[in-house]
Amino acid sequence: LDVVGDVLTRATVTTGEVKGVFINKSTGQPVGNAVVTLTPAGTGTVATATSDASGAFIVHSVATGNNAIAVNAQGYVSQTSTLTVVSGVTINLGTIQLTPAPLVTTITGTVTDAVSGAGLPNVDVSVVGTSLVAKTDSTGAYTISGVTALTFAVKASTIGYFSSWL
Repeated sequence: LDVVGDVLTRATVTTGEVKGVFINKSTGQPVGNAVVTLTPAGTGTVATATSDASGAFIVHSVATGNNAIAVNAQGYVSQTSTLTVVSGVTINLGTIQLTPAPLVTTITGTVTDAVSGAGLPNVDVSVVGTSLVAKTDSTGAYTISGVTALTFAVKASTIGYFSSWL
């Protein structure tokens, strides 16, 4: 009777895992549907996961070594960092606070002559402290998009008139 022995080889682990929980920095509530992406610095496969309703996530099969980590969630400021992953190890990032994205609004208005009430064309209207500027149309109307401050001052200026702050 000849018996041939089986040769068993141990599987080599070449990846790690990353886990954590996302919460809203302002409210402390969990953030679901946040996408976590780990991109290896050299060769390897990009690994992703999405947080569940409790904010928890776990990214499996993350390439060992240095990885860029990116977090994106609708309504929140995106975050990036770097992380060194060790084979066979689960890195627990713990609780990660996501900052709500600033609200963006649009300002509309009309610049008029204080005496006649007529709309003034070609007036420069700006949001003070920003690079946001618009020029009034032929009726004095203007629109400025992309305002992120909750409180702001608007300045209107043109030749022949004193500048006005609103």
